Amino acid sequence: MSKLLSIIIPVYKVEAYVEQCLRSCVEQETLSPDDYEIVVINDGTPDNSWPICERLAETFPQIRLFTQPNSGVSVARNKGINEAEGDFVWFVDSDDWIEPGCLPKLLDFLRKHPHLDILYIHGQVNYEDGRVDNEKYRCIFEGEMDGPELIRRSALPTTPQWCLYRREHLLQHQLYFFPGIYHEDSEFIPRAAYVAKHIACLDVLAYHLRRGSREGTTAIFRMKNAMDTLVVMRHLYDYAKDLPLPDKQGFYRLISRTMNNILFGAFQLTVAERKILYKELKQHAYLFDAMRHSGRRKYQLEGCLLKMSIPLAFRLYRIIK
Repeated sequence: MSKLLSIIIPVYKVEAYVEQCLRSCVEQETLSPDDYEIVVINDGTPDNSWPICERLAETFPQIRLFTQPNSGVSVARNKGINEAEGDFVWFVDSDDWIEPGCLPKLLDFLRKHPHLDILYIHGQVNYEDGRVDNEKYRCIFEGEMDGPELIRRSALPTTPQWCLYRREHLLQHQLYFFPGIYHEDSEFIPRAAYVAKHIACLDVLAYHLRRGSREGTTAIFRMKNAMDTLVVMRHLYDYAKDLPLPDKQGFYRLISRTMNNILFGAFQLTVAERKILYKELKQHAYLFDAMRHSGRRKYQLEGCLLKMSIPLAFRLYRIIK
């Protein structure tokens, strides 16, 4: 008998957090192991994370364990999609946790709406200094809509953890995470959403994302971040090039937001690295044209500046920010 939900959890160097994560998933009131499963993927972790998972799996039968050589979170999630037996899948990171008592509410909603391709839930960011941020991560629409409308309204979630995906939807459209890059979520989320026919929001707090102190230093942005972000933009551009204009503009806005990540993060690169980045961007000037045709004045202006002079656009962005 298939289960309704598979929670997919890649594990790599999280021995300080993984027990809290797994216990948050198994210690859900009024549920039995027959209701759902937890697919845990050992991504070749070298620390004590995996023995913790093995110990908990001996106690909780809904935990299923799989192992692969270290290949990154994308490959681990993809393995989870293929190994899962649930009708829906939920990607949970092993240093995060889910809200106590949320699963009965999610499963009850899915039983009543089995046709959904994607269900958005309410997530919360928890900082190490004790602060929380949930306003930006609430459900932002009522009823149902399809993927193209979601793209046109720029209503995509920022992370796949905010979503439960119907597994058949992922398999039917060959929706897997791009391996070997940072920012794989930014490449996956728009593709998974665009081909969805039925998307709904459930305003139930379900996910807790762990972050460092809000007063901490800015996340480190390295050359690989820049190059992988460029990969994401190229993929989104190729995906959108034959779409109807309103949908294409939605993807162009996604490209523009992604370009802003490069504009902001590049100041952490060395002068020599920025020169390499400028040269690489110049070879993909069609991305600037996409920004110019995004339908948003801010992005249009940035696209025009980048088209004129990449170094000048970066300097002006730094001054404005």
